[in-house]
Amino acid sequence: MTVIENNYSKHLGRKISAVRQLRGFTEIDLGNALGISAQEVSQLEQLSEIEISRLKEIAVALGVTEQGLIDFSDEKVQYNTLNFYENCGVQTSTIANNFHQTNNSNQYDKISETLELILKSLNAKNQKID
Repeated sequence: MTVIENNYSKHLGRKISAVRQLRGFTEIDLGNALGISAQEVSQLEQLSEIEISRLKEIAVALGVTEQGLIDFSDEKVQYNTLNFYENCGVQTSTIANNFHQTNNSNQYDKISETLELILKSLNAKNQKID
């Protein structure tokens, strides 16, 4: 039985839990993929050391690499996320302006269509009166 220990953090179970949550899996989803119950997944996530063969199965089920699980760090995820948004060249004000312009143009179209229908119905009523 080969057990893998991580140099960065001794608790692989917590890393599995964090990756599972980031990937949008519930304990039930991961359990189904591994052929175990949600309770067993919970117990697995409480282990600090995990057999290498089991770690490979978990990595495949989560759609990540084995090394990705071993090296996973919340700090790296936060840094990469913040760094991406700060350096992607898109500003939230630009996104908001585009949203409002798009949203307003659609409203103007609907208003103009409604006004045209009202004018047509008023013209039809005026013609009947004359």
